[in-house]
Amino acid sequence: MGELLNSIWETVFFGIFGGNFLFLMIALASLFWLIQHRRKSARQKESQSSYEEMVKSQKKTNISVQDVKATYGTASCYFGLNPDGTPRVINTGKYELKGKTKGFAWTLQSFIRLNAANYETRNSTYIFREDEVDMSLKLTMESVKFQSGEFLMIMSKPYMPATKKLSSLNGGGIFQKLLGFLYDTAASAALSFYSSGYFGEEGKKIRIKGAPSYVSQNTEFMDHFYSIASNVSFFEKIFSPDFERFLLEWRKQDLGFVRESAIDLHGLLFTDSGLTLGAQSAIIDPEKAGLLAEYAAEVSLHMKEIT
Repeated sequence: MGELLNSIWETVFFGIFGGNFLFLMIALASLFWLIQHRRKSARQKESQSSYEEMVKSQKKTNISVQDVKATYGTASCYFGLNPDGTPRVINTGKYELKGKTKGFAWTLQSFIRLNAANYETRNSTYIFREDEVDMSLKLTMESVKFQSGEFLMIMSKPYMPATKKLSSLNGGGIFQKLLGFLYDTAASAALSFYSSGYFGEEGKKIRIKGAPSYVSQNTEFMDHFYSIASNVSFFEKIFSPDFERFLLEWRKQDLGFVRESAIDLHGLLFTDSGLTLGAQSAIIDPEKAGLLAEYAAEVSLHMKEIT
């Protein structure tokens, strides 16, 4: 039996690999990778699906900002609740509010448009449900202004377990690095849609490629926020345990916004124009706009102290 095994080994080692251990190790590594890759294919699909859904969502938001009136014209839709608990009805379109909070002037624009594919079959009195409507808002504040070309973006991100599972692929080895590159490319594509959809024209000032990202010692903060900037030194000045805790605690509050979870997943962008805050919801009431403006003002005051 031993002689048979030796014969097989010599045939394989010398006949196929020419007696070269390097070729043998490459073949074994490739086989090992293939087995591991098959095991993790489900995780990859799950993560890819998460990013595809995010990209689709950002595309919708981008359209709603750029073409608020859309092709559908004006329609009635449900928008949260009245004080007595009955469904509130408003029209699709653009809503604008202005104010001044803690010394900072701000403008809040909300965009509400139909996404219902069968809108043509509805009668003129039909009221569209909330899931048949796309919403987005953009709050601009005359606060801290960076130098031209400089930026800081803080993204409140959804918690996606699939991305954590996939992170194990970003280890050593050429195949793992290749998969890591593809993963990063998908993330960059999602961020591109995110920046243009949430921040409009200001989003074009973000240079995603090569931009440093912030790494916090607070794992909860890393789970829920992602930040990139034009200069890594911004992170040292801006992020502190108190500031990170403030962002996390504000996100956990229930302030009664329409689609509150969407406002929790907001984005903050500082450029040479000041602050832009974007989210996939809408605010048309002055008191609710004031709550969001107060949050933006607190962030701006923190930035003003350290810049």
